[in-house]
Amino acid sequence: MRGRQPLQPPTKQHEPDGQFHKYPSYRGGPTTTYGGYVWEFVGEHPLANKWGFVAQHRLVGADLVGRPLRKGEVVHHRNEVRADNRPENLEVMTASAHRAHHAKQTALANQIPLCPKAVAEALSRHRAVKPAARELGVSHGTLRLRFPELCAPHRRKSPTKIEEDPHLDEIRALSADPRVGLRQAAAQTGMSIRTFCRIAERNGIAWVKQTRSDKGRARPGGRPPAPAGSRRHEG
Repeated sequence: MRGRQPLQPPTKQHEPDGQFHKYPSYRGGPTTTYGGYVWEFVGEHPLANKWGFVAQHRLVGADLVGRPLRKGEVVHHRNEVRADNRPENLEVMTASAHRAHHAKQTALANQIPLCPKAVAEALSRHRAVKPAARELGVSHGTLRLRFPELCAPHRRKSPTKIEEDPHLDEIRALSADPRVGLRQAAAQTGMSIRTFCRIAERNGIAWVKQTRSDKGRARPGGRPPAPAGSRRHEG
């Protein structure tokens, strides 16, 4: 930084264009403003435009890292003031990291205010993340990201693997019990009715129909009956 001029913080958040010599020079050349940034005349320079001006924050950024800036590197203003080119206010980062930083800041500024108490009450009422998120007006991903501790007890279960199901013995016992209905059996094993039926069919488990007039009779073919109300009544 030897031979460089000390820079002072700006007096405005965003300076109008064409403010010549208002800001101090960093390398001794005249300065102007454009797009809210301070530009400095340096003549021949790899970063200079066709008039010989370089964005001053890029001159300072190159000195911060001790080398010319590479393609794809940007200089970030920590306090979001484009004309504040003091070294302590600048940070050199990749373009993708810079976009991610501003996207995160924008998301934080625009996020719907939520308090842990309201989230806990919604989860307690619905006992699931998705309906609780609908009530609060946010996505279920937002709830999981912002309140992971509250959503942890309601974590989604991984899909059941039909080939290696640990409930196979329990399914056999429930299928043979005429006192247990299909919906009850599926809920007891923690799976959907369709998955329960597929496991029973694949393993040749005969389902005992739960009817008042014909209890204890095995359904032919081993496939459990369809849930109540799904078959059309005739006559």
